[in-house]
Amino acid sequence: MRHVGPDERGRLFEQAREWSRRPDSWANADRLWIRVIDTYRQAAGGPDCAGRHDQQQLARALRRRGMLLSARGRAAEGMAPGGEAVAIFERVYDAVAAEGGNVAARQAMGAAYHHQASALLHRHLTRPSSLDGLRDAVLAAALTPCGQRPPPCSHRH
Repeated sequence: MRHVGPDERGRLFEQAREWSRRPDSWANADRLWIRVIDTYRQAAGGPDCAGRHDQQQLARALRRRGMLLSARGRAAEGMAPGGEAVAIFERVYDAVAAEGGNVAARQAMGAAYHHQASALLHRHLTRPSSLDGLRDAVLAAALTPCGQRPPPCSHRH
């Protein structure tokens, strides 16, 4: 894949977001989100602040693709990008917090958890196989009031 600069990545992201708003463009949006994700994945490798912005954009693109897949009736398929988005938002949040910086990623991380919980709940309601799916949905939604994720291993018995 050729290198895509930050301006072009931004334009691709906005185009995919626009297409995602119109059901008649969802197939095109899905294909474009894959490209957007690939370009941000390639750009996100850097440890500097620019790399962190690309990591946040990668997480946003993954979250939006997961939501689109769910809207297209492919919620189970949307679980992987949604879960990856949550993991990336957590890493960015932890890195910024460790540096004592502004943790604006908290809101995006909370939204990613919310969408992941919604997808898990949808999967449980449409294909209930056990209480594990419902438990996972509840745990994904169990954010503290300030929007932080639950403490590590808080769901283990």
